Formats: sequence, structure tokens, C-alpha cells
Amino acid sequence: MGLSFYATRQTSVQTLATRQTSVQPLTANPKGYEQYSGNYRLADDRFISLGAFSENGDRLTFYDSKTRRVGVLYDSSDTEFVSGVMQGNEFLAGNIRLTFNKDGRGVVTGLTWQEGEASPVSARKINLPPNEEVTFHNGDVTLRGTLTLPATRGPYPAIVLLHGSGPARRPFGMWQYFLARHGIATLTYDKRGAGASTGDWQTASFHDLAGDALAAVQFLSTRKDINPRQVGLWGNSNSGWVVPIAASRSPNVAFVISRVGSAVPPHENVLYEIENSARQSGLTEQEVNQAVSLRRR
Repeated sequence: MGLSFYATRQTSVQTLATRQTSVQPLTANPKGYEQYSGNYRLADDRFISLGAFSENGDRLTFYDSKTRRVGVLYDSSDTEFVSGVMQGNEFLAGNIRLTFNKDGRGVVTGLTWQEGEASPVSARKINLPPNEEVTFHNGDVTLRGTLTLPATRGPYPAIVLLHGSGPARRPFGMWQYFLARHGIATLTYDKRGAGASTGDWQTASFHDLAGDALAAVQFLSTRKDINPRQVGLWGNSNSGWVVPIAASRSPNVAFVISRVGSAVPPHENVLYEIENSARQSGLTEQEVNQAVSLRRR
């Protein structure tokens, strides 16, 4: 599940788009976005967390700690971005614009943030949490990921961030930087068979994926900079089914977070999706019932 639905309501976005027809988003460049990832201080009580997210086409995503607004950013140049959504091949601009500031060496030092007609606000980039490429194993499956540590001293509590459906991979968005600002380490990794990890996600059961998550927990427990008694799992959408299974199998899982996880069994969830997708596409109630009945059989 991506973040585009968090953007400004469609009606107002379309109005803004008519004013900003000159915006032509560039091709997503997650490696290039690494220089912009991190936390920016707009005020003592307001921070902007940024990071690319594979579920949003590798685009840069943001979280505003004061307004709690989440959205996707599209670049119109090397340093200029605007919030928005994509509808097919059409870009609908939102009401947030930002420009990154660099020093004489080309290092990003801050940004200028503007919402609508409000005056621009400058923000400086605070200490970037260190990222470390890591590898761990679940049987013959090799899983490769990124460990992000807070800039403060450890040992730290930690969260393993799990994936949505499909061949999910890094980058995982702004959450690792948001959590690092609060003193929490995060481990993100490519799902088996995706990105740099081996294996096959298409033949993996929920129990297989839970085993991968527990391998991540075990890996973190071996590190001196992680508190092994404070390691939890974050389930996102599809992995909302996985994290309770993993927690039931190991006392080393200290807590579970289920973000947009389903509260019903998978087969019921599929039927629910089919029913509502069919109805949204304009089928009659009789046709909707036929589609659901066929899938149930």
C-alpha cells in the first residue's frame, strides 16, 4: 500500500494542478535521493522526515511531525520538489514546494519549505543517522538489508520493518529517519526473492516470511549496539498477517506494530477486495455477486 492517498483531496489537487502546469516530474532516482534523506528542523517542535519509498515508485516521501501529513514528492529539477499524485500519466500537483540548499561542496545543508501561499520556511538538516548494509540468513535464504542507527549513544531499541505484498524491497521511506530521531534503530531488508535477497517470495508461506522476520530479530540480538530485550516487528499491509505469527513463535519479539494490516483471514480479505473493486468499476450488483461467488468457489 502506497502513500499517494494521503495527499491533498483530489478536488483541491486538481485546482492546484491547473495553476502549476509547468511542473514536469523527472524520472525517479532513489540513489540520487539518498543525499536528501534524513530529518530537517523547521522549528523546535516541527521536523520534516524524508526518504525514498519503493512502494511509491522509489519517489521521495515526507512526514511532517506537527501536521502529521504524509505525502510523495516529485522533482522538477535537481533541488526543487513539489508534492503531488500521479493519475495514469497525469501529474496532479499539491500545495507543498520545497527547495534543497547545498554548500559550496554540493552537500545538502537544509531546505526551504512552502505550503500554499504561506511564507517559505527554512530548515536545517540535522545529524544524519548512519546506515549500515547488513546480511543475515534464514536457512538457505540470504537476506540483505539496511540498519539505521540513531545519532545518540546505544544500546538502542529496534524495529524490523516488514513488507507489503509482492516483490517488496528497499528503500522503505522516511520512517527509519523519523524513528532514528526518537532514538530507535530500524532494520529494513529486501523480501526474499526481491532486490538483493535470494529465495522466492511467490512460493513463500506466511510462516516462511515469519521465519525471515525472526532471522532479522536474531541478527539484531547479536549486536552490542542493540538492546535484545527491546526488538519488535512492524507489519505493513500484507505483513500485518506475518508479524503476529512471528511473535507467537519467539519470546524474543518484544512488541508488534501492525500498520494497515487486515483484521480478517486472507481469503475473506480477497473476497472483500474483489467485491469493492467490481462495484467501483461500475458492475451491476448481480455481476458483483457473480464475481464474488466465482472467486469463493
